[in-house]
Amino acid sequence: MRAEERVLRAVEQAQDVLARYVEPGARDAEKTVNDLMTILDDSDLVEAVWELDPAAKPKE
Repeated sequence: MRAEERVLRAVEQAQDVLARYVEPGARDAEKTVNDLMTILDDSDLVEAVWELDPAAKPKE
């Protein structure tokens, strides 16, 4: 999968998680944060972001 596709997929997944959170009814903030962490704290996603924006990569 190309970097652009991986980042776009993660953004779409995160939007879905947030959309479910703001719907009327019971909310579980802890689950929402955990779901977002699962999506965003992904080594492949981090590598894709660094590929698209090399300046975002920490200096070693």
